[in-house]
Amino acid sequence: MPTTEHGQLFLRLYANAIRCLNQAAEAWQIDRAENALGALRQAVEILRELDAGVDLPSGRQTAADLHRIYGFLIEQIDRVEKTGDLFLLREITGLLEELHLSWKAITC
Repeated sequence: MPTTEHGQLFLRLYANAIRCLNQAAEAWQIDRAENALGALRQAVEILRELDAGVDLPSGRQTAADLHRIYGFLIEQIDRVEKTGDLFLLREITGLLEELHLSWKAITC
């Protein structure tokens, strides 16, 4: 179980990544592709930071699963960058929101 300090950091990172994805969706809806791409890149950087915090050497299955999930989300964001697929972007956001809720449940 993460320490309270680490847990709060992860919660903030998740919230910021979700905010970036929502900003990207809004930007795409008003035909501001450059702003959308910038927000997507910020979300990817946050996901990389989350992934860097995964304790893979621990050998825990949860750590390996999180590492795979973060990699998958980054790949999907890359697809969104190339296609502008708002449906996929909303799916990614939903997955991240579920992870955020899970972290909230174990840290609070």
